[in-house]
Amino acid sequence: MQVLIVDDNRTNLMFLHRLADQVDGCTAIPFLDPRAALDHARVAGCDIVLVDYMMPGLDASSSSASCVPMPRPPAFRW
Repeated sequence: MQVLIVDDNRTNLMFLHRLADQVDGCTAIPFLDPRAALDHARVAGCDIVLVDYMMPGLDASSSSASCVPMPRPPAFRW
């Protein structure tokens, strides 16, 4: 399972990344920039996106709406 973790706070991002890496079969990829995470999801795909609810530029609800046109949109959790 591939999980994208998106947070503009480095401490939160690294904590969640380390936590997700402890789950068997989980590959976590951290992103500080939500647009970079969406680009990655469009190109490489993913299963789940864990995203900070309030971020400058692109918040969680806008991020999830951006994935609707994807052939296999990931699950979003915030």
